[in-house]
This record gives sequence, structure tokens and C-alpha cells, in this order.
Amino acid sequence: TLQDLQVLIQSVSGGGLLALTLLGMLTLRVDNRAAIIAVGAGVLAVCGWLFLDSPLGHKYFSSIAKSLPDKFWMHVVVNVFVFILAYALSFLFRGGQKEELAELTVWSLRGECK
Repeated sequence: TLQDLQVLIQSVSGGGLLALTLLGMLTLRVDNRAAIIAVGAGVLAVCGWLFLDSPLGHKYFSSIAKSLPDKFWMHVVVNVFVFILAYALSFLFRGGQKEELAELTVWSLRGECK
């Protein structure tokens, strides 16, 4: 249906955007390298999911394809995956704070109710 097609296109093109927004608002730790790698891995995960859900994927990887959740869960799974991966990668790529990030996250506004 048209809704299925819309979900597929949105998952591939926008997979991880919510995760990036939440990372920017809630953390000071994640830098651009970790975010780019995580979004790239998220896009590859969506493409792999779509391949496994295709007839060719069911033919060669039937046990994995049968265990996948429905495609409508793709947004949720990809955003959680990107969020966790980017945060985990931030521990590897931590090169020091280069810019002042004051008042850009939720944590910097604590106690300052205006």
C-alpha cells in the first residue's frame, strides 16, 4: 500500500534523525564523528532489514528473516540503535571539547527557570 511505501522511504531517508535530535539536546558528549558513523550504520541497518524482508532475503536467510519484527517498527529500532551507537562511539572519539556548548542542552539549563 501507499502507507507501506511511505514508511520504507521515511525509514531509509530519515532513519536516526530523532536520535540525532535527542543526542544534541540531551548530551554534551557526542561529536560529529560519532554521529556520522552511527547514522551511516543506521542507514546500512535499514537497508539490511529491507533486504532480509525481500523475497531474496527470505530465500537465502529464511531463519533471520522470519525473526525480524514488522517493518512498522523500523523507525523505533533504528532511532534507538543510532542513539546507543553514537553515545557508545563518543567514548572512542572523545578528542576534547573544542567549542563552548553552554546553554545548548537540557543539562546546562538546570536550575535556571525563567
